[in-house]
Amino acid sequence: MTSAQLATRHSVLPHEITDAIIDHLQHDIQALSACSLVCFEWLRRSRHHIFSTIQLWPWRARRLFELAKAKNCTFVDSIGRIEVDNSRMARSTDTMDKGSEEDRNEVMLFGEMMSQSHIPNAAGIRALQIRNVDWTSFTPSQQADLRVGLRRFSHLDRLELHGTVFHDLREIQRILDALPHLLHFTADISFSKYLEYTLESASKTHLARPLVSLELGTADAIATLLTSLTNGNSFVTVRVLRLRNVKQNILQYIEKALQELGGDLQEVVIGLSDDDPSRSSSGDLLRPLDLSPLSKMTKLGLENLVLTEEIIEKCLPSLLEGLESSFLETLGLHFLMGVKENMESTDFRSLERVLLSLHFFGMKTANITVKVQSCASEDITEKEATICRKMSCLRARGALRVEVIGRWVTDGEESNSNKSVPEPTTRGMIIS
Repeated sequence: MTSAQLATRHSVLPHEITDAIIDHLQHDIQALSACSLVCFEWLRRSRHHIFSTIQLWPWRARRLFELAKAKNCTFVDSIGRIEVDNSRMARSTDTMDKGSEEDRNEVMLFGEMMSQSHIPNAAGIRALQIRNVDWTSFTPSQQADLRVGLRRFSHLDRLELHGTVFHDLREIQRILDALPHLLHFTADISFSKYLEYTLESASKTHLARPLVSLELGTADAIATLLTSLTNGNSFVTVRVLRLRNVKQNILQYIEKALQELGGDLQEVVIGLSDDDPSRSSSGDLLRPLDLSPLSKMTKLGLENLVLTEEIIEKCLPSLLEGLESSFLETLGLHFLMGVKENMESTDFRSLERVLLSLHFFGMKTANITVKVQSCASEDITEKEATICRKMSCLRARGALRVEVIGRWVTDGEESNSNKSVPEPTTRGMIIS
């Protein structure tokens, strides 16, 4: 078929239907790409979804850069997010060592990648994710070069660092200062120096970027960044604070942050650690917290709570009673439940009373999610019905949403099992 015939051929489907299907498949990149191979119109209209996220794995980064700087490249302007994983680079290097010299030359490591002057659509990239990079392995001059590379992302508003190692908080400060439009920062990081040293450094370090959203996923990140935010020298006004893998030894930093930052926070999510030995008595993690300073909060989430009588009957009601925000719209409670646990003996009345009070003062919905070590659909249905029955007053007001998810598997079970795990059986019940 000639190029003239391609140019004059029209799509059978109306563009509105094509766009609707493309939007429906936006997270199924494989399906979108397969359709685009046989339909030029589909490729043209789905380019935004297919190339919105680019994963710069080492074996294809160099060729992608070559394509991006080509005169007739059509996808560069569609790139909005770049993901880099240095662990993939390490595996790729091991593989390439056994291959040809030409294959080895194709590999582009993290430092070289970030120094490229022709990073695709650098000025248009809005999100950057970096995984498994040991920043301490770079010399000071190399770290400075990396920051120069980051400055090319001049409109970046979201930065995510996962599994990344630094000496202390000072390099984090330099990185954030290099990104003037940054609004969200995810720090799932660790430090090579002792925590006491990094905390002392954090107490003297002020973050000057106007961050709006902050997500912290390790003890090092939570302790140091919250210390920096509460040292009196920070210019950051955080509106959204999400804390993951919370353990007993970092509660003091969270308590202080809620006290000093609470007046500005609009969304707070606190997720307890899955592998914390004290998880069985997670009430000890909730009891010291004071939510009364969160006067402007619109959304609160408490995750990975173990569903026990102590949590339901005492700890949660006591914690939520201190919540005085008149702006609260959504409350999310996420529980973990063993298959042998029985909710029939648990008294939900105190918790329901507090939730009814919050609903009276403006809360729209309480979302309760329970992950259960079970695949039986009848067991899931029974647990949903039990929660709804025990909180019938909240249910009658249309303010309760219950979701029970079967087959909860811990990280340890996943890593030790070579068998395929079936998809979770999920049932949602919205009562209005």
